[in-house]
Amino acid sequence: MDISQADWLKYKNKLASISQKAADEFTDWIISKGGYQYGDVTRDEMIRYAYALSTKYGEATASLAAEMYDETAALSKVIIPAAEVAETATYSEVAKAINGILKTFTTDAALGNVVGRFVKMAGADTILKNAERDGAQFAWIPAGDTCVFCLTLASNGWKYMSKNAMKNGHASHIHANCDCTFAVRFDNKTNVKGYNPDKYKAMYNAVDGKTSKDKINSMRRIQYQENKDRINAQKRANYNAKKLQKNNYLEKTLKNFNPISSNKAINIARKESVNWINNLSDSAKLIIKKYTYNQNDSNPKFYERINSFIRNGYKGEKDYTEQINILSNALKSSKLHHDYICYRGSDFNPFEGMKVGDKKGVNQFFSTSLKESSAFDGKYKIIVFAPEGTNAGYIESLSDPKFKNQREMLFDKDVLYELLCTQGNDIIVRAIP
Repeated sequence: MDISQADWLKYKNKLASISQKAADEFTDWIISKGGYQYGDVTRDEMIRYAYALSTKYGEATASLAAEMYDETAALSKVIIPAAEVAETATYSEVAKAINGILKTFTTDAALGNVVGRFVKMAGADTILKNAERDGAQFAWIPAGDTCVFCLTLASNGWKYMSKNAMKNGHASHIHANCDCTFAVRFDNKTNVKGYNPDKYKAMYNAVDGKTSKDKINSMRRIQYQENKDRINAQKRANYNAKKLQKNNYLEKTLKNFNPISSNKAINIARKESVNWINNLSDSAKLIIKKYTYNQNDSNPKFYERINSFIRNGYKGEKDYTEQINILSNALKSSKLHHDYICYRGSDFNPFEGMKVGDKKGVNQFFSTSLKESSAFDGKYKIIVFAPEGTNAGYIESLSDPKFKNQREMLFDKDVLYELLCTQGNDIIVRAIP
């Protein structure tokens, strides 16, 4: 008896869709929280939700595998007890996997794949445990873009249960992004249509290598040569996904935010600042120049004194109200014509105590740079997303020659900021126009 390709594909695709749905659901949830790296989600929350999805969808794949097992037995006219669904992954198993992958710089999608793997594992465990109970044979049926190890397993053909098939109570070789799965049979005449283990065994035997490990590595090298362009493209995509993960999140969070690219932002800001600066009063220009730097100024510097005055009020020292008003009015007369990304280093966190979504001002004029490498040093790295219409001025042309390379964008003292996400000492906020 042959299990038709149509029936097998239907079963295999259902299994794959359930696993993928679980992976996607976890990934979407992580992104909705701001992403694992920059979002407002704890490790414990990730583990709990991963466990919940692994249980919910793992029960579905286990039930589907049990149905397939019983249907195959009925077609083979074998009388056996109904298949028992395998237990899904335990909380500790999920926690171990999540904690393990978080030790590396991973992606939201890779975390979702952890869930998908546990879901797939429940179906595989169901086949193997029932096959062991009933003395049935099983085989690993390859599908799609099969990895070398899966091809090697497929070359083993139909086997009875052995200690190598399961490890710690679970199917040994289950990984994400794989549509291969186990089939079962109760007699030597049953096969999955198109499954030819001899073909895979011939591939295995044809390559160089004294040991199984050597042969698998040889097959990997051959497979890489055949698919290197696609593989390298995928590696680049994975690298970019990791490097730009925070931007992927922000793209979802700020759908209408379209920042000028970093290689164009400075020139565009220069051009757009010309009319604004030309229309400033001489007193406003002088205050901006003093704010950026004055080598004859004593410590604390002018910018430190006026920001301290804003935060603490008049304490009997010089009254800076007039200078503050002139500078603030000058910056209020400058509204950004484009969306920009600005950077700042700081020895203290001006957004301390805020939760994601909170909005508040920093109670000072806020200096930033359009060039990440030129941002000021400090313990905290602050990234400001400044939408069109924000009260901020690009003041490079008024800066001291020693500091023009700071590419400074100065925000008005009354600008409010929304906290988007934090991770360690990295902070991302959005200026509110």
